Amino acid sequence: MRQKTKGIIVIIVGMYLVVMNPIISMIFFQLSEDSFGIEITHIQYWLSWFNIYGSITLIFVIIGAYMIRIGIINLKLEKLPDR
Repeated sequence: MRQKTKGIIVIIVGMYLVVMNPIISMIFFQLSEDSFGIEITHIQYWLSWFNIYGSITLIFVIIGAYMIRIGIINLKLEKLPDR
């Protein structure tokens, strides 16, 4: 039972990091397009966003996917018969 609980908690945290964290970072971490009075294109905007915030968000997504994997392994270990 304890292994199953750990697995479920790790999966929930991993799902947050994979799904919600990128959405929240795209909503709240927006660059101001004309902070210096310079017009930038959409490609420049997204490249700047990725350089500032996106790389950290990508790292969190990778950590979340790893946590989901560990959680699934913990759930499968619970189903193994005792020897």
